[in-house]
Amino acid sequence: MRILLFHNWSSLGYAVAQALMEAGLDELYLIGAAVEHPDIALVEDAARLGIPCGMVDEVDNEAFARDMIELAGDVAIVATFPKRLPVAVLGRLPHGAFNVHPSLLPAYRGPSPEFWALRNGDPETGVSIHELAERFDAGAVVARSRVAIDEADTGGSLDDKLSRAAAALVLEFLTRLRAGERVPRVVQDESKVTRAPMPTAADLVVRWQDSARSIERLVRACDTTLLAKAIVLGEPVGLVNVQLADPDDAPPALAPGELLYDPDDGTLRCGTGEGVLLIEDVEVAGVPLDAEELAERIGLGGARDLN
Repeated sequence: MRILLFHNWSSLGYAVAQALMEAGLDELYLIGAAVEHPDIALVEDAARLGIPCGMVDEVDNEAFARDMIELAGDVAIVATFPKRLPVAVLGRLPHGAFNVHPSLLPAYRGPSPEFWALRNGDPETGVSIHELAERFDAGAVVARSRVAIDEADTGGSLDDKLSRAAAALVLEFLTRLRAGERVPRVVQDESKVTRAPMPTAADLVVRWQDSARSIERLVRACDTTLLAKAIVLGEPVGLVNVQLADPDDAPPALAPGELLYDPDDGTLRCGTGEGVLLIEDVEVAGVPLDAEELAERIGLGGARDLN
C-alpha cells in the first residue's frame, strides 16, 4: 500500500512519520509543508531509509493534482498540514484520505485543541482520525484514542502524549485498511461541536479576580510558544511557572493581585479571586527571573498590590 503522508514539521507530524518509517511495512512518501527551516532530523531519517521526502506549498492548482496522479497513492494521511487539501483530488485515492486531529471530535475543532483542553481543565482529550472533508476537522471519524490529562500536564507534555497516541493510532488504522477491513465511519454530531481557535492576546491575559486554579491552568496551557501575561505594578510580566499554594500553609488572606514575598524561603505568593498562587518563574522584557529576582526588581518587602 502506497501511503502519502502530509505533515507540518510539528511534533505530532514527526511522531507519525517516524512511526511509519520505522514500521517499514508500506511504500511511504513524506510531503511536508513548505517552510524555510524544515526538521532536518526527519529529512535525514527519511534519506537514510530511502524514503522520498519533499515539500509542497500550493495545493489548490492543477500542478498539485498532476503530482498526486503521478504518485499514484493508495491512501493519504494528513498530520497537522496547515493548508486545506483538495478533497476532490485526494478523495480519489483507492483507500481515501484521512486527517489526524489531536482531540476527541467533535470537541475542539480548530488549530489549538491542546491549549483549550488544558485551559478548560478537561480530565481527558485524545486523538481522532477522520475522513478528509471540505470543512476542517468535520469528516466522519474512523478511529479514536483517549488520552488522560494529569493535573501537572503542560502544553508540552500533553503535546508529547498526543503525538505518541497519534502515531500508534495511525499504525493501527493502516493495519486495518491493509487487512481489507471495512472501517466504520461515525458521522460527527454537529450539535456537540466545540471550537479550538488560536488563542488571542485577550485569552492570555491573567485576571487576578479569577481563581488560582484557573490561572494555574492558563499558565500550564501556555507552556510552549505562548505566554500568560500579567501586570505587576504597571509592568507587563509573563508567568512561566506557578503553583497552587497549599491551603494549610497559606498566609493571612491576600486580596486578588496582592503579593507577599517571604525572604526566608524565597516564596512569592499572590492572592486571587479564590485561593493563593505561588509565583516561581516569570519573564520580564524577555529576561527570565525567579521569584526572588522578581521581588528584588519590584522592591517587594511585604504585601503589595499588583494593580
